Order: sequence, then C-alpha cells, then structure tokens
Amino acid sequence: MYFQNSIRPGSIIILIFLLTVIFPANIPGQTLEQTNSKGLRMNLIKDPSLMFVHAEIVIYYSEITDPAIPYLTLMNIFDNQINNPQSGLLNILFKMGNDIEIDYKLDHLIIKVNFLPADVNQFVNFLKGLYTYKGFSLKKFNYSIKNFWDLFTKKNEWKRIIAAQIAFNKLFNQDHPGQFLLPGKKLGRLNLSHIRSFHKKNYTLPNSYLTVQGDINPYILFGLIEKTFRNFKNLKASYSKFRYDHYKSDRKVIIVDDGSNGTPTLYWIDPLPPSDNIDHHLSRIINNILFGYPLGRISRSASSSGIKNFNISWIIHHHRNISIVCKKIRVGYRDIEKFVFIADNIIRKLGVGRINRKEYLDSYNYVFQKEKIDSDNYEVKAGIKIAKSFSGKKVQKDKAGQKNLLKDLSYEVFSRILSDPSGSYNINRNKKKGIIVIFGNPSLIKKYLRNIKPEVITIR
Repeated sequence: MYFQNSIRPGSIIILIFLLTVIFPANIPGQTLEQTNSKGLRMNLIKDPSLMFVHAEIVIYYSEITDPAIPYLTLMNIFDNQINNPQSGLLNILFKMGNDIEIDYKLDHLIIKVNFLPADVNQFVNFLKGLYTYKGFSLKKFNYSIKNFWDLFTKKNEWKRIIAAQIAFNKLFNQDHPGQFLLPGKKLGRLNLSHIRSFHKKNYTLPNSYLTVQGDINPYILFGLIEKTFRNFKNLKASYSKFRYDHYKSDRKVIIVDDGSNGTPTLYWIDPLPPSDNIDHHLSRIINNILFGYPLGRISRSASSSGIKNFNISWIIHHHRNISIVCKKIRVGYRDIEKFVFIADNIIRKLGVGRINRKEYLDSYNYVFQKEKIDSDNYEVKAGIKIAKSFSGKKVQKDKAGQKNLLKDLSYEVFSRILSDPSGSYNINRNKKKGIIVIFGNPSLIKKYLRNIKPEVITIR
C-alpha cells in the first residue's frame, strides 16, 4: 500500500479512523513497514513489553563538500550550550523527557529518542520541527565555529569518529565523505549559508528512515505522520550512494596528536562485506577468533608475551555498500609496536588448517548467542532494521531465513571459503591489513617504534 499525492486532509482523518477499526491496537508484535506519500520509509513495531517508546531516525547525506558541515549543523540544532535559551525543537524534546542520543556517522546520522507512549503526538511534532527547522542564526553559528573542538570533544566517542574518518580517507577514493576533520583554525572558511543549505538538501523525508518500537498502534502513528506532513513538497531521495566496494588494502598507521600524555588509544579499522552478504557473518566470526577479548588468539598471545593492562573492544558500522569493523585497543606506549607485531603474525598464519571445528563453533556460538541476547535490547532491534535499510532489502522475520543462515555458516562452508585460492581471504592473507589510528603523544609513541613508520596528524 502506497499513499498517492492526491490524498486530501479529510481523507486522511477517515483513513486513521478506518485503520483503527480494521487493525486494533491490542496485537503484540504488530508491525507496519511502509513508505508515506512524501517518501518517508518507516518500520513501526508494537511492543507492549516496553515501558516507553524507542524511535530512531536515520538521515542519509548527499555529497559533502566539507566534513565539518554535518557536525556544525547538528551542533546548531541540538547543542544546549549553543541554544541558550532553548529553541522550539529543544522545548518539544524537553516535554518528551529530553532522552536523546545522536550518532555521528560518515554518510548518515542516527537520532535516537525515548519517550512515553502518551507523548506520541509530541514526537510527531518533534519530527516536523526537525525537518522544518528555522532556528539557525549568525550568533549561534559564530559561537559553534569559535568553540567547535570544545563542543565536538565533549562527545564520548569523538576519537572513534575521527579515526573512522581518517580510515575512510586512507581506504577509499576521494568521492566519499570520509575526509577527516580539519584543524579548527581553518573552519573560518565556512559561513551560515553552508549549514542552512546542508539542512535543506539533506534533512528531507525521502532521505530518511524511521523505526519506532514500543506500546504504540502502528497504524495510528502512520496516520498521524501522514497527516502532519501532508503539505510537504514531493521530493525524491537525493542522498549519494557512495561506492565502497573497491578499497585499498595497503596498511597505514596514523598517529593523531590530541594533546594528551595519557594511555594511548589505538583504533584498528578494517572493511567488511555488507551486512546482507554471507561473508559479512563469516568475517565477524573470524574477527572474534582473532580479536575477541580475553579469549581471542591475539588477546591470549598478547597476555602470554607480557603485555599487561590492555583491553580490546569492537563495534561494526554499517554503510550502504560496506561495513566497517572498528577495534578499540588500549595499550601502553611501550607495547604498541609489540602488540601490532603479534596481531600481524597471528593474522598471517590464519588458515583453515589452523582453525579447528571446535574453535570455529565456539566463536560462532559466541557471536550469534550474543546477537540473540542483544536482540532483546530495543536499540539493537531498531539497529537491525536500520542496517537492513541500507541494502534496501526487507528484514528476514521468518524462522526459515534464520535456519538457512545457520546452514550457510556451517564449518564446512567456512572451510571451503577460507581455503579457496581465488578468494579474498587467501589473496590478502600475507598482506598487512587495516588502518591503524593511534591517539596520543607522537613524541612518546615514536620513541618506542622501531619498524612502524607512521604518519602524524594534528587535529587541533
């Protein structure tokens, strides 16, 4: 069912009434996957087990002329330090409980909002305010330019954001948004019109994907959104489908001078096949065999070699044609090169004869049992829907789909793929892979490097 542009306001009210009658609100698990008449893709899920409603709004970016513009736009809309007194949009958020989180990405952003079921109307008003935002001003913009790095580094994961941007810049050609942020003193080349234009071009319904999960009636919510946006212009999606399928495999090591002398943070970033590809799941299993903490091969070897007080965690980011696995490693200055050498040596030896069935199945069970446990988390459930939206394919809901996936990930299939002489696993076996970005004091880090020849970047 797709609502055409000829729907009239009176028809929408009748439609909402009919949907309420035809689809009662007391059916747990009721799901509506639909695109409204103005191009907003939605996945609305009734889940009475939640005491509140969780919503995630994804906005895909078009071509980006300057990597700082998306961040400046978000700062000028949402930052309380800039918006003092609060804008109308922030006032709506305050009435909803002000429970919001924004994920900065390279080619899209994700806005996560939690609110009570009684505040559904306020949430729809928030959506409208987001896409019609008119609160940009020269005073706020100048403040955001002057204090850009202080505002940006308030975020807990700002280093991961910078590391990902540097990695994209080194991995791919320049026709993508992965250029890393430039020093703050050069932000003076931007003006207010840049963020106004960026908001107008990118913050559109066809560029967006909305998932809502909680004690809601999906059909009532769909009708409210349809009614709210009925007077919007009809637009086509204008986001760029950046091509990430071909990338450079050469190892690069970059030290980011962040002005600190504390324990350095190392980000080891590798491209993975997209989330709808069987190789994506195989790569996750291999990644866990290697980098799982504390039982992965690399973790155990690092511990037995005398490296102490290190820690490894990893996260996967999904993009339109590729996924990225980002390993975050905390390790002392003296042990950076030793850790990289150990990891490279173990990765180089990786082969089907060295991964037995038990090790494979242990890693397989860990990855997918953890995914099963995490799937009870409302944010993870929403994230699965969003990840699938990148490929444009419908999310598999049936048990048969999961059963086929388990069959395709058998140890026999894994062994065959890993031993294929023409496959990417074998071709890249002896290459030093991944982009390594190290945050810390370059003088201290380079003091203990003998074989690694890094590039140094100062970001402030």
